[in-house]
Amino acid sequence: MPALAGNGWMICGDAAQMVNAVNGEGTNLAILSGRLAGETAILAHARGDYSLGMLEHYNEGIRASIIYKDLKKYSGIHGLLSGPERRVLFGKLPGVLNEAVSQYMSVDGTPKRDKQKQLIKQVRDAAGGNVELLRLGLKGWRAINR
Repeated sequence: MPALAGNGWMICGDAAQMVNAVNGEGTNLAILSGRLAGETAILAHARGDYSLGMLEHYNEGIRASIIYKDLKKYSGIHGLLSGPERRVLFGKLPGVLNEAVSQYMSVDGTPKRDKQKQLIKQVRDAAGGNVELLRLGLKGWRAINR
């Protein structure tokens, strides 16, 4: 997140990068940050002080709220989605998963157990093997569990 307040200003919501793409959240974070900014503005107005020192109450409110906790939890996702794994995550896996699930759900006389083995093999191969699939899974786990 960028700086949230300075002498005479505060930013909130999308302008402050308070968007959680993992869960599709943004509106709730914008509403809460707007409320916290409003409460700080009321306090600043009552004291006639719009300095960074006074507006620091807004920063403190954000850090104590679910906004900071949730965005911190998912702060590693950008590295995962923009790193070298993106070729697998956005290139190979979607097509392989689509085809594998389509085959798995089709009624063609093949037992589900055999289809499941084939699905796992296709996903494993698309990821580059067992080790790479495990590494990708671990990196994904770490990205959303900070």
